[in-house]
Amino acid sequence: MDSSIQVVLSNYTCVAGGTLSGRVTLSFPLLQQEQIEEVHLKFRGSVYTYISPARTDLNETRDVDIIRDQISVWSRGSAYPPPDSHTLTIPFSFNVPRDIPPSYDFTALECRAVVRYGVEAVGARKGALRLNKRVFVAVVGLPVDPPGSQLRAILQAGWTGAWSTEVKHKQIRAGFWGEHADVSVEFKYPALPTIPLFASVPFELIIVTTSKSSKRTPGSESKPIWPAPPTRPEGVRLELRRTAYVQTSHLTWKQHDSLSLLGDLGEPGKGLNVQVRPAAKEWLSINGTKGRWRQQTTFSSSFNLACPPSFKFPTLSVEYNLTVIVPFSGLNNTLRLEIPITVSSGIILSRSLELPDYDAPPTSARPENADYMSPPPTLELPPSYWSSAE
Repeated sequence: MDSSIQVVLSNYTCVAGGTLSGRVTLSFPLLQQEQIEEVHLKFRGSVYTYISPARTDLNETRDVDIIRDQISVWSRGSAYPPPDSHTLTIPFSFNVPRDIPPSYDFTALECRAVVRYGVEAVGARKGALRLNKRVFVAVVGLPVDPPGSQLRAILQAGWTGAWSTEVKHKQIRAGFWGEHADVSVEFKYPALPTIPLFASVPFELIIVTTSKSSKRTPGSESKPIWPAPPTRPEGVRLELRRTAYVQTSHLTWKQHDSLSLLGDLGEPGKGLNVQVRPAAKEWLSINGTKGRWRQQTTFSSSFNLACPPSFKFPTLSVEYNLTVIVPFSGLNNTLRLEIPITVSSGIILSRSLELPDYDAPPTSARPENADYMSPPPTLELPPSYWSSAE
């Protein structure tokens, strides 16, 4: 549908310390029809928090402005379209503050937290009872991160450095009584101070089980032995768990959620190329014919994060844990390994480039000449982030 005011941005991601540029296109026949007297642009950024604890009548909101910038781009009589045209295109540019939190959007029954950035074009009309025309375009905000950018370049070249190793042990049994078996999970990943976005991060997951003691009999090696480590990617789950600390003026709330960024290692559509190396059973003798069976499976792959980075703001903070979940049969026999990680943007500013001649929705890939390092900084945000300008 034709509109009197259209806003197109050079990139739908703004980086701290950089610029957000674009163009506004005005259709003069529609401006006349809608009796618009002036068009100005607003660059807005805010942190909105809402808390309403369950089973109470309490609720509170808080809205903290990060960016409030405004420019006038046109007023009636100031400029006209070129000859043989009914539209006027006006370029614009806003400076992005150097210290901004990343875009974020989460909603639960008890709370809502949003960090949103956007450009709003306002067509002003005379008359107290006549509403102004508004066109809002949401953009993603990211903090600048030179150290993370270097880490991402190293990861893209192939990791050859040291590895961090996290291990979790647990004793389990098939029923309520009896001797315990031992299970363990070992997770290896690059020893980095932060995990940058949009980088392929390799990992290795080693699952070892040791059965309860038993007698070794002819053919026992060929029989199933409990507990057996999973031998298929679908038997392991790798989650990114997020914790948000939300605050209004007087209320605080701690909210957990699991992001479906990784999911089951074998889940279709995740793009995880998982290598599986099952090992043969190993007999660990105790005395004579009695001993325990040891089994091991190794999974290796890589993951790529596109979530909002970790950040701390007076009214909202976000932290992450990488969680490995391995279920075994029986009651309370799931082994969970929690690994705290810091997610960084891995983005740096590059040289300024001219505004490309294209029109793309906010969720599309950036043009080839965008002023950010490849790959494109496109966060995974819910549809509510793009839908309105709360």
